[in-house]
Amino acid sequence: MPGFEPVTIRWPRVAAIAAMLALGGCAAQIAAKEDMLAAAGFQLKPADTAERAAALKQLPPHRFVRETRNGAPIWIYADPTICDCLYVGDEKAYAQYRREVFD
Repeated sequence: MPGFEPVTIRWPRVAAIAAMLALGGCAAQIAAKEDMLAAAGFQLKPADTAERAAALKQLPPHRFVRETRNGAPIWIYADPTICDCLYVGDEKAYAQYRREVFD
């Protein structure tokens, strides 16, 4: 047909755009979760010391871990991808976060 040129789909470019959109969605979900952690009373601790950087590497990313310090339970949430930090909270902060998420 005169004046008509077939469209060539560049699949690598389409795949790259799809991946960026998917990762952007994940980052937004993580950022929203971190806003909720702060609102619940978790303290942001940047991994700016050797001890915190080591803890960040040892903990599973974007998961809660319960530890006991000085006889009291604490909850730690490691974020090596968005803020390169740890969120640390007590039982009260963890309970408040769970209420925000599940109620």
